[in-house]
Amino acid sequence: MKKAIGLFRRRSPRWTLPSALLLACLPAGAQNFAQPFDKQIQWFAYSGDHAVAGKWGLHFDGGWRQVSSADWTQWLVRPGVNYQWSRRVQLSAAYSYFNTHPAGLAWDERSMPEHRLQEQILIQTPVRKIAVRHRVRVDQRFLGSGFVENTKRTWNLQHRLRYMIRTELPLRKGASERPLVYAGLHDEILLRFGYSGASNFDQNRLYGGIGVRPAKAASIEAGVFHQRFQPMAGGRMENNYVFLLTVSNQLSLSRLLGRE
Repeated sequence: MKKAIGLFRRRSPRWTLPSALLLACLPAGAQNFAQPFDKQIQWFAYSGDHAVAGKWGLHFDGGWRQVSSADWTQWLVRPGVNYQWSRRVQLSAAYSYFNTHPAGLAWDERSMPEHRLQEQILIQTPVRKIAVRHRVRVDQRFLGSGFVENTKRTWNLQHRLRYMIRTELPLRKGASERPLVYAGLHDEILLRFGYSGASNFDQNRLYGGIGVRPAKAASIEAGVFHQRFQPMAGGRMENNYVFLLTVSNQLSLSRLLGRE
């Protein structure tokens, strides 16, 4: 019996931190397949960070999101400002406008707007030669109710705390050791407070994708993330898989405007 136990111990796999992270983010009840695939979602986004002068810069991102067969479920724009506190720390503040159409653009009368303020800090903590980035973001969400004829729209304030850890692993480098192709990996957890609905847990996003850098200040990245999402109204936890395509631009503002 002791020999059998010793043999089992010798052959047991060694669990690493990445393995534990992946297991923690798997849908609950995956062992008995009680939680099926819920929605097909596609996100298309543009993100730009442009140095202006000194430590200051501008940020802008926007995009649209499509759920299942809806023509267009949600669109957003988000202008902001960046401040490079140090080589590894960046502070940002932004305003966002979201417009959500639960049944697609054909249902304008049901559109629900959202105004959002956000503050965030980005911290670079490289591990050996691997870049690791931490992002802490705080959202103040002013959530509008759906349109109802002859009824005044109501607004609710919700606070949300978000933490993301991300890394990019080089897959192919150019002559100057600049990564031309890379694997992007991140995990983000979102918690809501105030007007929080049924739970303070909002969602978790576990992502993996492949990116290319056609130029030093530009990248195109495509990937998929698993979204474990708790609706504000409560009910069963959703498990969605989201395709995400992101185009990023980090040219300085003067170069972007053709003044260099």
